[in-house]
Formats: sequence, structure tokens, C-alpha cells
Amino acid sequence: MPELPEVETIVRSLQPLVGQKIEGLDVINNVVIKQQDYPPGELRGRVIGQISRRGKFIIIGDGGNRFIVVHLGMSGRFYLDDAANPRPRHTHVVLVLQEGQELRYFDPRRFGGIWLTYEPNKVVRRLGPEPLGPELTRDYLAAQCHNRKVAVKTLILNQGVIAGIGNIYADEILHGAGIRPDRPAGSLCPEEIESLRQAMTETLELGIANRGTTFRDYRDGLNLPGGFQNMLQVYGRSGQLCPACGEPICREVIGGRSSHFCPKCQI
Repeated sequence: MPELPEVETIVRSLQPLVGQKIEGLDVINNVVIKQQDYPPGELRGRVIGQISRRGKFIIIGDGGNRFIVVHLGMSGRFYLDDAANPRPRHTHVVLVLQEGQELRYFDPRRFGGIWLTYEPNKVVRRLGPEPLGPELTRDYLAAQCHNRKVAVKTLILNQGVIAGIGNIYADEILHGAGIRPDRPAGSLCPEEIESLRQAMTETLELGIANRGTTFRDYRDGLNLPGGFQNMLQVYGRSGQLCPACGEPICREVIGGRSSHFCPKCQI
């Protein structure tokens, strides 16, 4: 699933489209439309006023009160293409732009979706603070961890606690912080909580700098793969040697999620 760095990369790669005229919105498969507050035809003649991100959601505004909110689910892509190129199978929604360009929502597994809404904040209202924003402080993390028996990995995957972190970056963040993913969140001391906060910032910013992680499905807004998969320390590397200490990396299922960690570096 595309996580914060992947979605942020898509949003940044599409910024040059702000100001472009919208020719129309083609809904090919209504199944992916999760909410429709206005008919797609109302977007014709409008311009793209903003392209932003909240958690794992892409938010496109028309400069007025109409918004398109996009979630990519497990295998979705949202990318710019030439209208002359055939639309691949599993292309469900297309934002048609001026000068023969199209923003295409492609999702073979259809776990994502699109909201046509006047109130995008309601779509994302249950999300916790952004991990790269000012609200995610040491005190906030300490309050979320306090007396919690849940595994720390499960806690940081909770989108209502912190928005945007998924399985890949959770493993990498906890390795960077030196914390085992199965540790009860309430067992972290103040120094470990600060290490966790710093590792979130460093890992997510590095993921964005390398344009996200591509194993199979993910592409940025220009349909190009990311490069962070070449920098992963633990995720998907079970049995391989930890690049920090040389200990074999372990894999365990924690909270129903496959988890990777170094038994020596992470305590």
C-alpha cells in the first residue's frame, strides 16, 4: 500500500498541474466512487486550485468548493498520461485536462476509492496528526504510549493516532529508533519516545527524498518508480544480515502484520 512518502511524492510530482483547466471527469467504474456530493460534470471548465495530501489521501480542489479525494488502497496509481495513450484496464476514473493530458486513477484490486465532496475534512476527520507536522511532539507520543499494552508497531500503524505510516515505514522507523516492534507501547521510556519521534522524521523524509518505495505497483504522479526500496534496512529482508550490526533479521507477525527487525539493534 502506498504510504505517506509515496503519496507525498505523487502530490509533489503533480504540483505543476495547479492552474490547469479541467475539461471533464470520466467515471468509468462507479464502484470506486465512495461519495458523490456533486455531479462530475460540474468540474468542466474549472481549474485545479490545489493538490495536497492528508495522511494517505490525495486532495484536489477546483479553487472553489469542489474537491476530489483519492485513496490508492493496496495497488492504486494516480498518474498523469497523454490522452493519446490507451487507458489501461483497471483505469476507473480519469480527470481530463487541457492540452491533451489526463490524470488517471488505476486500481486493479479496487481497495482504494474516490470521494467527490464539498467537505474533504470530513473524509479525513478520523486521522491523527501528521508525523512530519508540528502536532507530533514528544509529549503527544508520550501521551499515546502511556499505559498502553498494545505493541508499539501496532500503535504507530493506527491512522487515528498518527496519519500516513504503513507497514514498510513502521519497520524502518522502529529499526532507526532501536525499538523492537513487539514492545508494549507503555514500556517506552522518555528517551525511547524521543528516538521514535526523530526516527519517524528521518525515515519518512528519506523515503520522500528517494521518491517512495516500489516493489511492484507503486508509481509516482508521472508513472515513474521510486527508489527507497534500495535503502531498506529491515523490511522484507528476513534472514539477511542487518546492515548496522550483521545480525540476521527476524520476521514475526505482530498484530496481524508481517514485521521485520534486528534482534540485536532493537531492544
